Amino acid sequence: MIQYITENCDQIIQWKCLESKIESQRIHYGRFAIAPLNRGQANTLGVTLRRTLLADLEGISITSVKFENIKHEYSTLIGIRESVQDILLNLKEIVFQGIPKKTQKGFIFVKGPKKITTADIRTDPCIQVIDSNQIIAHLTESIDFRIELTIEKSCGYRLQDERELPQGVFSVDAVFMPVRNVNYSIHPIEQRGDLKKELLVLEIWTNGSITPKEALYQTSQKLLNIFLSLAKFSESKLEVKDKVNFFARKKEEIFLTQSYKSKISLKHEIPNDLPYKDILINKLELSARAYNCLKSAQVNTLFDLLNFSQEDLLKIKNFGKRSAQQVIDALEKYLNIKFSKKTSEKFWLQLKK
Repeated sequence: MIQYITENCDQIIQWKCLESKIESQRIHYGRFAIAPLNRGQANTLGVTLRRTLLADLEGISITSVKFENIKHEYSTLIGIRESVQDILLNLKEIVFQGIPKKTQKGFIFVKGPKKITTADIRTDPCIQVIDSNQIIAHLTESIDFRIELTIEKSCGYRLQDERELPQGVFSVDAVFMPVRNVNYSIHPIEQRGDLKKELLVLEIWTNGSITPKEALYQTSQKLLNIFLSLAKFSESKLEVKDKVNFFARKKEEIFLTQSYKSKISLKHEIPNDLPYKDILINKLELSARAYNCLKSAQVNTLFDLLNFSQEDLLKIKNFGKRSAQQVIDALEKYLNIKFSKKTSEKFWLQLKK
């Protein structure tokens, strides 16, 4: 067991970058130490930082590709060495950086014979390619190659769109996570022969769009905002009787609020001072698919979720019946919230099919 010896462990918690290196254009590595921590705090902090680094930081990825004169992904491409599937896989691996304010379009217009790389992508100046030497395809004949890319910024990852797309358009399993991997280890700090404190060593690998130090800073800011909101919370808003009375009065009206990208007239609205604004949806322990679909629809807290009717859940992109049932079961299991069949009869019939 590695022991870090210090004479004074009563100072404030500090962090230090132990190592930082660029392994390749798409792999940046950083190793950090955080100390002194009380026993048990290092593991709590390590788990929290790791989950936030991997799940909550935003990144940029290609989400769909439009080919010219291609009917389906198994079409034969004359004059191109790669298949459509190979090209889609290569496009999936491209890493971007920048600050796009909305969905962006990228284009590749080239003439063969030629080796197509990410340097051939034409995009808005607000985003750039990290590795300009990354190979996309090889043109073996004198042909025109034209594709259009849809580029978005989000968190986590997004599976291929299961809906029917226009001819020649193919969705891509998008990986938005700028942090590729996180490891942490805990080491005792010896103070005058007594092991009272701990040191946390955190290792971070990023895809090059941000540095490990920037990733750690962004994560710390996100966690700080959460804890600050809890610190400012008044006890009067957390009274159990208020929560019980609220659901007794409005359990059938709570799901008649604003639907996904549509307005519904209301007789009653959910009060803005409900504590559910500060309960994140990851507390429901949903599957990765259901969680990421909700996040893509800007559903981050329980308050956001309760602003959706049951029918609205099925309108969310890639959110199927199984995911909807997971939400229903989780709300009933953890919060004792039951969806009203009376206000959502159509939704329940769909689930039974």
